[in-house]
Amino acid sequence: MNIVIQCAASKSPNAGYLVSKDGRSVVFVANPTLASVSKNQIYAMPDDRANGLTWREILSEYNSKEENPFNLLPAWKLYSNPSYAALVERYGIDKVYILSAGWGLIKASFLTPYYDITFSQSAEKHKKREKRVHYQDFVQLNLDSKEDLFFFGGKDYLPLLCQLTRPYKGKRYIFYNAKVPPDVQGCHLIRYETKTRTNWHYECVQSFISGKVGLESDRYQAISTNTNHKEQAATKHNTLKTDITVKVARMGSKYEPLAEFLRNQAAGARSVSLSFKEIEKLIGAKLPSSAYRHRAWWANEQASNSHSHAKAWLSAGFRVENVSQKQHAGSIVFARR
Repeated sequence: MNIVIQCAASKSPNAGYLVSKDGRSVVFVANPTLASVSKNQIYAMPDDRANGLTWREILSEYNSKEENPFNLLPAWKLYSNPSYAALVERYGIDKVYILSAGWGLIKASFLTPYYDITFSQSAEKHKKREKRVHYQDFVQLNLDSKEDLFFFGGKDYLPLLCQLTRPYKGKRYIFYNAKVPPDVQGCHLIRYETKTRTNWHYECVQSFISGKVGLESDRYQAISTNTNHKEQAATKHNTLKTDITVKVARMGSKYEPLAEFLRNQAAGARSVSLSFKEIEKLIGAKLPSSAYRHRAWWANEQASNSHSHAKAWLSAGFRVENVSQKQHAGSIVFARR
């Protein structure tokens, strides 16, 4: 799984700056000519040139070195909201990416300087990135990956996300909270219903981490598939256009914590043994009595909607290899498929 979350205006007070040749801090904005004049700072766009290179190239070169003389923060630490750190802690720094209005699609570990560029319609003019202005955006995501990709962010960031991830080989899932689904191509839509309007995606992140929201295919019932005339025309021209609205339940799959536990096993681990008690501790609930009594409950079968437990371990890449149903001491051996 890969996670992409949009950037934020609120930055850490410890954010570092790239420095100009004359020793002044560089503040990256969308339109430097509209920014206030400062003696201690200069304003620039990421693709402006300095000393024969663009600032983007300078930043890329800076990241290739072991030293960090300007004390730049990795992208996940640059933003003030705790959701970035929570995603890194939950899924690992190699699985989290930031969709930055200034820099593009960057790794959570990418050392990133302070900048003030946004797609927000309400932003000051010198901060607002215009669609007509071309940026040489970074794309640090492996586009050949076939893992599911989940995006958390507002509608203003969707055009850039779709543009930069269009060749991505895995499925792309976008959470949204508006009544009208966004017009996106080749992405699956999941509606996150909340009364929160500003920065609702942070709340969505917390719900996702806790397993309260997620994929329709594993946990939820699709309530509609919307196909409009544009989609029909796109199909005729062999253009992928998927617009699926799903019902996001407030309760996630009971067995998702088991699936996540299995996904997080080291690649070299060919099998995992868990007692029934350990599984119950993971899912935070008692297993049904049939799990203790009937071997069939542990069958590697996911065709039925009643087999959400089997879907959990199968979706994580494991199958049940051995079952011991000794009274008060039951255990399971999961083996990689």
